[in-house]
Amino acid sequence: MKQSIGYTVSLNIVIVFIVIVFAFIGGSISYYKAYKVNNVIEDSIEKYEGFNELSKKDIEMKLSSLGYDRSFVNCGKRNVKADSSDNKQLIDKVSGSGEGYCVYYNVLECASYQKETIKTGASVLTEGSSTQYCKAKYYNYIIKTYLRFQIPIVNRVLKIPVYTKTNSIYACYGGQC
Repeated sequence: MKQSIGYTVSLNIVIVFIVIVFAFIGGSISYYKAYKVNNVIEDSIEKYEGFNELSKKDIEMKLSSLGYDRSFVNCGKRNVKADSSDNKQLIDKVSGSGEGYCVYYNVLECASYQKETIKTGASVLTEGSSTQYCKAKYYNYIIKTYLRFQIPIVNRVLKIPVYTKTNSIYACYGGQC
């Protein structure tokens, strides 16, 4: 009787160990793929100096060859530090992202603050009201992708984000380059 209980316990320990090892290997592979996708997006944004039509086409072409799951994700807002102070600000995603990845435009340093008159017929802003905004001197992009597991229930429940940032890009305005 002692041998049968010992064998069952030993077998259970081995099975649990194998499950944990395979879960760790699967997580590592998924993290590698998400980080690789982040690097592809980052390279395209830096190559074309922004998240524009050229970089979007390049990203779409490269992502289609990687086999990354590009189902729609809700990007929401991203919390970042404002300038060099300790204040936090929320930034929106850049339009065009949201198909498996999110891209956020982040101002690193303001060149100047500009007041501009907004001409609109909207009820929130009256005709001719002015607003102040930061004209960027340096900016970067924050890229968010997700670890994807190809297990039916786990894929919907478990979404772990992976973030990267591009190098700072100098904003060039007109003849001041």
